[in-house]
Order: sequence, then structure tokens, then C-alpha cells
Amino acid sequence: MPPTDAGLSDYSVSYGVPSLFMTAVFVIVLPLVYFKFARRRFARWPARAAVLAAVWSAAFAVAYADVLWIAWLTKRLCDTQAGLEIHRTVRVAGIGSSEELLHWFNRHSRLVQQYGANPPRGWSGTGSGDPAGGGPEFVYHVVSSRAAHRVEKQVESIRRADGGEVLVEFTGFRPLVGWMDEPLGALPGPRVPHCRGPGQPGRRGQPFGWRDLVLAAFVHAPQP
Repeated sequence: MPPTDAGLSDYSVSYGVPSLFMTAVFVIVLPLVYFKFARRRFARWPARAAVLAAVWSAAFAVAYADVLWIAWLTKRLCDTQAGLEIHRTVRVAGIGSSEELLHWFNRHSRLVQQYGANPPRGWSGTGSGDPAGGGPEFVYHVVSSRAAHRVEKQVESIRRADGGEVLVEFTGFRPLVGWMDEPLGALPGPRVPHCRGPGQPGRRGQPFGWRDLVLAAFVHAPQP
């Protein structure tokens, strides 16, 4: 795989609960540890400082170990498994622009989207068939699943409706929040980064989508 310039911070996501926890440790816990324990137990400053450093390090591990582990897992998966695969391109006659192509695809395709073992659910971005009443020629297929500890995998593909031949397929990953932030998971935000391939975290909250797949499968089709 090509080298990556993305760091763990590109894949770290949080509502800020770990930061609030560390602030509480600094304002409340450390003074209590110092006055109630360290100052009474140890006469010298190096020993007192070591106690405070140990408490701070333990609190940091509690707050951020999960966040950093999720970020590392996401980065590893992005660097080894994410990216776009173009298996076959299709030439569409009479299409003059990308927007026309997207509109054409909407009328000649349907969506199948599911998360894990849940049944497929509809999506308003694609149509159910062509204007003449025939069935859809292509399927935009999306499957989301849990790839690792709090890391979501999303595989998007465009397939032929008859036979299921895969034209293009994109595999991406996104980190979920850590255990401290999980109670806030139903709230809006934070904007979760989706990786688009090795070293490419992509724009936050904007994964590789159906428009990218359509343009990869049809716009750059070879001439007959």
C-alpha cells in the first residue's frame, strides 16, 4: 500500500466528554490527591510530583485509550482495505454531461441498503425503474457492518440488476465514538471522518458516495 500522511488525529472522534473528564481530574481530583495524600505521605517534591503524574496518566488512559485504539484500528483498516475498485465500465449513449448521467442513473437504478443483518431499506436518491415502465437496469448496493471494535465498514457498489455483475465497488471505514461518548451517541454530531483510501481520511461527514461511483463506472467508459 502507498505510504499514508494521515495521523491518528484524522480518525479520532469525540463529543468532548473525555476532555471534560480530564478537566474535572485537574480541577478536583489532583488537588484532593495532593492535599489528602501526597503532601502528608511524602516530604520531597519529586515523590509528590510522581504521585500526581501517576494519577494524571491513569486518568488519561481511562479517558482516551478507547478513542486512540479506535483511531488506530480505523487507520490500519483504511491503509490496508479501503479504496475504489473498478471492475468494468459501461458506455452510455446520448449523455453529454455528468449531471445528465446522474439523472439517467437515478431513473434506471434502485437502491438496496442494509446494516448488518437488518432487512434492506429504501432510499429516496434513486428511482425504481425507467420511464417506460421497465425494471431497473442497475442496483446501487450499500452494506454497512461492524468491522472491528467501534469501527464501521461500508461497502458501496454498482451492479447490474440482471445477474449482479459488479461494475465498481468502494470499501470505506469510519470510527465510532468511544465508551465515554457513547451515551451521547443519539445527539447530532460529531462529524465523523470517512476514509476514502490509504492516507485519505476524506472530508468529515462526507464519505465516498453514489455520485462518485456513477462517475467512475460510466463517465470514463471506453469507446466501442
